[in-house]
Order: sequence, then C-alpha cells, then structure tokens
Amino acid sequence: MKKWDFILICCALLLGGLLLILLPGKSGDAVSVWEDGVLVMSLPLSEDCRISLSHNEFEIKGHTVRMISADCKDALCLKEGTAERDGQSIICLPNKVVLQVVSSKKSTVDTIAS
Repeated sequence: MKKWDFILICCALLLGGLLLILLPGKSGDAVSVWEDGVLVMSLPLSEDCRISLSHNEFEIKGHTVRMISADCKDALCLKEGTAERDGQSIICLPNKVVLQVVSSKKSTVDTIAS
C-alpha cells in the first residue's frame, strides 16, 4: 500500500465519520413496546407518560423514551439513556423487553424484521 492510498483511506473514513455526526437521523414519531417477542403497545412520542410493564417501567418525556426501572440483575437497559431517532432501541434482555422508536412512515413489523 502506497502513502497516497493510506491518506485517501484516512480521508474517506474521516469524511464518513463527520457525516454520521453532522447529519442526524430522522426523529421517530412513536415507540413500539415488545415483550417476549409480542407487540404489546405502540405509543406516540409526542405525549408524555409513564408506563409500567410486568418487570420494567419506561417513560416518554420531551419526545424521547427511556427505561426508568427494571427488576433484572444487571439493569443495563437503565444505562442505555434515551432514544428518539428512528430505529433506536432500548433492550432489556433478561426480561425480553424491547422499546423501539419508529417513524410513522415505516411499519413496526418492517422495522423489527430488519
């Protein structure tokens, strides 16, 4: 590999990284709630609320969703922060709970399948 090949690859990677940072994804409109592989509910991100599930509790506030409590041992889902962009997910593996932000232009089934 020549010097200019290396420089070209570095520039392409840098440009790609900048584009990912500067061009944010599309905001989602709703959150799909899955428990044990079954769609339990779909809620708009525009309405603030707090929902309790059998093992988890999550909150929709300010057009974002976040997990606020989980009775699992590791509670990693609490550390995932908020989700607001189309396709972002918060997952609690031990309790088999998935919160997935979706856009109104995509069907929920298509989003989970991909």
